Amino acid sequence: MFQALLGADITVPTLDGKRVKIAIPAGTQSGKILRLKKEGVPYLKRRGRGDQLIKVIVQTPKDLSSAEKKALEELAERRKETDSPPLMSIGSIE
Repeated sequence: MFQALLGADITVPTLDGKRVKIAIPAGTQSGKILRLKKEGVPYLKRRGRGDQLIKVIVQTPKDLSSAEKKALEELAERRKETDSPPLMSIGSIE
């Protein structure tokens, strides 16, 4: 969750077992697709490889301490996000 909020460089496995770094931009939403160029499936009957796609899945903690919960409540209050979330149009739901 914090890597998605703040941005981070993470290491992910490729299809052939290598590990490569990829940048997670700050504010990345769950469901975002990131691309690893030329790390995907090899092309048939020619040289090179396709791109490997990485789907971001943001996990939220389930076991917050009371101090963590209080800190997040204070942040939500500062951002004025204590009420219902803003409405989204049907077309923007993923």
